[in-house]
Amino acid sequence: MLTEEQLRDLQKWEEAGDNRKVEADILQPGAFDAWNKQMDNLDVSTQWTMYLNRMQRTTTRKKVIRLNIIRTVSAVAAMLVLAVSIGIVWKLTTEKPQKLALAEVSIEPGSKNAQLFLDNGQVIDLKAADAKSIDEGDVKIENNEGVLVYNDSQVAENKETAAKAKYVTNRLSIPRGGEYQLVLPDGSRVWLNSESELTYTVPFSPNERHVNLKGEAYFEVAHNKDKPFTVSTPSQTIEVLGTQFDVSAYSDDESIVTTLVEGKVKVEYKNSDKGTEVTYLAPNDQLVLNTETSAAKISQVDTHVYTAWKDGRFVFRNEPLESLLKTVARWYDVQIKIEDESVKAIHFTGDLPRYKNMNSLLKILETETSVHVEMSDDKILTVTK
Repeated sequence: MLTEEQLRDLQKWEEAGDNRKVEADILQPGAFDAWNKQMDNLDVSTQWTMYLNRMQRTTTRKKVIRLNIIRTVSAVAAMLVLAVSIGIVWKLTTEKPQKLALAEVSIEPGSKNAQLFLDNGQVIDLKAADAKSIDEGDVKIENNEGVLVYNDSQVAENKETAAKAKYVTNRLSIPRGGEYQLVLPDGSRVWLNSESELTYTVPFSPNERHVNLKGEAYFEVAHNKDKPFTVSTPSQTIEVLGTQFDVSAYSDDESIVTTLVEGKVKVEYKNSDKGTEVTYLAPNDQLVLNTETSAAKISQVDTHVYTAWKDGRFVFRNEPLESLLKTVARWYDVQIKIEDESVKAIHFTGDLPRYKNMNSLLKILETETSVHVEMSDDKILTVTK
């Protein structure tokens, strides 16, 4: 409440210039809607400075009276701050992202998309039209239609060539909604899935071929009995001579999954109780390593389920709907929000196209699992029962 003295000062202030209009705009309840529409463009700091400058120009009273006016202005300012605050809170609590039914949704699938980080610090967008031929020192790289190929001359076959070689470390990074293929200097081929990256040094040394993986990749390793091929993830190392296998090592998954298609691999991992453990996989074996407990389990699986992604399919066998949606979300670059806990208990079996619009895939899930899916305009899919 204002005192009588403040009220008199306020009345005098109202009579000056267009202050009465300013006061009416501040106190009018209906102004909230107008403020809400202009909220994104409102620069409160600038407006307040202009207001103070105007007050300074129109104030000619003595110091004591000026202080009284300042107190009055402060009271009015407090009312302004309160009004704006209420408007902001109302805006944040009442405006929600618009949700769309599947019939209104169009989410295109991922595409050939990657960035190559060179040893010299240069970052190359491989999707760009001018990224066809890349040179870094003696390293020659060709980029064509989603396949990055290193020249096979970048192989240090012996100590003499290794001593003369100029080694560089490259990193191939795949964003959400992307995929890419890589042909290494020894001819080994790697398919990289969404939200994954592979780091490697070229040329390979005379004694080994080594890469570091984050995310998921399918490896088709060129056979060389004298030069093992090793794949390191944060929790395990895989060593092979020549084989085909898939590794899924996403940081937000609780397990690293290694699936062997053909050949033989040695897997080395750290066990919190026993130290370093070593195990060997045969074709159709799958090792699931829990990164938190170090518990490891080997079982026989249908490898097609875990490798079909590189051939354009999503194949699931009794897959929990939560992990299924997580996998699909990486490819379509969306976020998933499960509002009903019972949805997490639902499992799905099916073979779905990877290169189709996402709404067709979600319609199948809705029909088969009796869930309801909506998408907000900020690309968040909400799943309810």
